[in-house]
Amino acid sequence: GITDPNALEVNALIVIPAVLVGVFLLRPAELAIDGKFGDWSDETRYSSSPMGVSGVAIAEYSVATLANDLFVYVQTAAPVMETTDVDSLYFFIDADGSSGTGYRVGTLGADYLGELHGWDGALQASSLLRFAPAASSTDQQNWSQWEPFGGVVPALGSDHLRLEARLLMGGALLSEASR
Repeated sequence: GITDPNALEVNALIVIPAVLVGVFLLRPAELAIDGKFGDWSDETRYSSSPMGVSGVAIAEYSVATLANDLFVYVQTAAPVMETTDVDSLYFFIDADGSSGTGYRVGTLGADYLGELHGWDGALQASSLLRFAPAASSTDQQNWSQWEPFGGVVPALGSDHLRLEARLLMGGALLSEASR
C-alpha cells in the first residue's frame, strides 16, 4: 500500500458509501473478474465523476456484492495504465455509514481502501486496507493508520478503458453493513 499519500498524485478516487453497499448486498449471480465486462451489463451504473479528483477521468462505475466480497467496475474516459507513468485508482469504502468512524474523505468515514496501480500496459500492484486507529486516537486523517486487510483480484480490459476488481472482505463487509 501507499505509505504517504502526498508521495503520489491521486489519479482517481471513488467513494463507496454504505447506502450503495447495502443496496447491493444480495447479488444473485457471480461476477467473473476476467477483463471481460459483459457480466456487468445488468448492473446499475453511476456516471458522475466521484469527488472531482483530477487525473484519470471516470466515465462510469458500478458496485455489487456477493457473499463477503465487494465488486467494483470502472470505465474511464481515456485509456489508463498504458505508459510508464503510474495511474492509480482508490476505492474508499464507508461500510458502516458513519462519518464519525474511518478515514475522513469529504463527509464520509472510509473504513476500507482498495488500491489499484498500473503502468506499462498492466496492473502492477493492488491492495485492500482497513482503517484501524488506536483506541485512543480520534484523528480521522492519519494516513499511517491504514493496515493490510483481505486482498484484491483486479483485471484491466484490453482496451485499457475498463477495470474491475473483487475486494476480498472476509466477512467484514456484511457484518458492518448490516449494523
